[in-house]
Amino acid sequence: MKSHILSSSIVILLLALFSCFSLSSLAQKDFLPGYLLTLDMDTLFGQIDLQTIPKMCRTCIFRTDKNTEPVIYSPGEIIGYRFIGGRYFVSRTIEIEGDTQLVFFEFLVDGISDLYYFETQQKDYYFLEKDTTGPILLSYEEINIISEYGDEKVRIVERYKGVLKYTFRDDPDIFPEIDNINFNHKSLIDITTRYHTDICPDETCLVFAKSTTDRFFIGPKVGYRYSVLGYSTSSSHAKSVNLEFGVQFRILPLKISQRWNTLINLMYGRNEFLGDFPNTITDSRESIYRIHLKYNMIRIPLSMEYSFAQKNIRPVVLLGIENVFMFNTEYSVFLLDRSNPINYLNSKFQKYNPGLLVGIGMYVKLDNDLMLSLKGEFCYRVPPADINHPLDYVNYQSCAIYLGIEYRLHAK
Repeated sequence: MKSHILSSSIVILLLALFSCFSLSSLAQKDFLPGYLLTLDMDTLFGQIDLQTIPKMCRTCIFRTDKNTEPVIYSPGEIIGYRFIGGRYFVSRTIEIEGDTQLVFFEFLVDGISDLYYFETQQKDYYFLEKDTTGPILLSYEEINIISEYGDEKVRIVERYKGVLKYTFRDDPDIFPEIDNINFNHKSLIDITTRYHTDICPDETCLVFAKSTTDRFFIGPKVGYRYSVLGYSTSSSHAKSVNLEFGVQFRILPLKISQRWNTLINLMYGRNEFLGDFPNTITDSRESIYRIHLKYNMIRIPLSMEYSFAQKNIRPVVLLGIENVFMFNTEYSVFLLDRSNPINYLNSKFQKYNPGLLVGIGMYVKLDNDLMLSLKGEFCYRVPPADINHPLDYVNYQSCAIYLGIEYRLHAK
C-alpha cells in the first residue's frame, strides 16, 4: 500500500507544476533588449522575443517597447537582428538537402572566415564563408551500414574536416588541430578564431555566439527537509525534520535553449526515525516492527531545470536524480509480536541510496552575476538494505524548502 503522504505530496506537486505550466502558456513571450537592421540599413532598437533556436532561425518577433504590439519579421524582410550583448542572426539564402531556403543564420564568428549556424527540429547545420564564396556546408553524418553478415555498424563521415582544411589551406600548421576537433559549437568557433589569429593577428575577430566562458554559477544554499519513513502494507509512518546546508553548482547551456540549466548540488544533513509499523509483509497475520534508524548523509542531486522566463523573476521547475550517501549509521529493527522480540541486526546496510526528485521554485536576478533562489523539492528514495531484510521494505519520501544565493564564476 502506498503511503498517504506520498500520494498527497505527489498530488500537490502536480497541481503546482500544472499551475506553472498554465501561467507559462498564458505568457509565452519572453522579450529581451535587442535591435534589428532594416533593409534601408537603419538600426531599430527595442525588444526581441527569445524563442527556441529553430524558431529564431525562421522568424524575428520584435516590438519597440512593452506597450506596443509585436511585429513578426521573416528572413528577407530585414537584414538581421541581435540581442544586446548576445545572439546575432542574419538573413541569408542557403541550400539544404537540395532545397533553397531563405532563413536567419546565427552569426557565430566574424573574421577572415565567417562561421554560421542553422538549426531545425531534427538537425544542426554549420556553414563557413570566406572571401566572395557563398556559405559552404560543414557536414557530419553517421550512416548505419548492414554488413554481409547482417551486423549493423555505424560509419562516421566527417566531411567538415576536409572543408576546413581546404578553406584554411594558407595555414597548414592548423591541420593537426583540425584532425582532432569535434563537430560542435565550441570546437568550430575555436578553430575559426584560431585561423583568423594565425593569418591576421592585428585585426579583431568578433565572436557573437553565446559565450563558452562565464557559464557557471556557484553559491551556498540552506533549507529544512521534512522526511517520512514508510513501510509496505502499513499505514504507519516515522518522521524526521532536519536542517540541510551545502552548495549548488549551475551550468548554463551553450547551444540549446537558454531556459535549460544543469544543476549539481552537494548537501549535508541527517535523519532519525523511530516508529512502530504494523504490517503483513511476511504473512496474512499482522506483525509489528519497531524501527529506529539514524544517519548522517551527503546528498548529491543531479537535475535539469527549466526556466519559464529570462527576466528578473524566473519561475522554474526541475527534475533529477538523487544520490544519497549515508554514514555514521545506527539502526535497530525489533519484531514486537513475539514473546521474545527478534532483533534484526545481522545484515549489510547499504550506504548508497538512489532516488528521484522533482521541484518548483523561483529566482530573483539581482544583477548579471548574482541571483537569489527559493525552491521546494519532493524526493522519493528506494530501500537501503539487503533483500528480504525488514529494512528492505521501507521507503523514503521527503519535502524540502531551500533558500540560496548564486554567484557567476568568471574565467580569467
